[in-house]
Amino acid sequence: MTPARTIGCDSCGVVQGIPVLDDGKSARCVRCGSVLERRRGTSIRTAMVLSIAALMIVGWLALRALTDRRIDIELLVPSAQGVRTGDTHVDYKGLEIGSVSDIRPAIRPHSPGRSDK
Repeated sequence: MTPARTIGCDSCGVVQGIPVLDDGKSARCVRCGSVLERRRGTSIRTAMVLSIAALMIVGWLALRALTDRRIDIELLVPSAQGVRTGDTHVDYKGLEIGSVSDIRPAIRPHSPGRSDK
C-alpha cells in the first residue's frame, strides 16, 4: 500500500504515511494508536433528510404556483363612474377574467407651460 501523504501524530509526534481512506475508514498511529484521520461514510439518514427537505421545497413551490395565478393590470380610464372594488367584474369576450381590487386617482405629472391655479 503506497502512502498518499505524510502526517504527524498529534499525540506522540511520530511522522508516518497514510493511505487514501475509503468511506467509513480511519487511519491510526503505528506507535500510540491515536486516530490520525477519519473519513466519514455518507449515511442513509443524511441522504433521506436531504431528499425529504428537497421534496418539501418542491411541493411548496408547486402549491404556490398553482394557487397564486393573479396578474395585476393597471388600467387608466378618464372616468371610473359606476366601478366598485370587489363588486365590478372584468369580462373579456363574454368570459369573466377578473375583478376590480383597487381604485385610485391617477397622479398626473406636471406639464411645462401649464399652471395649476
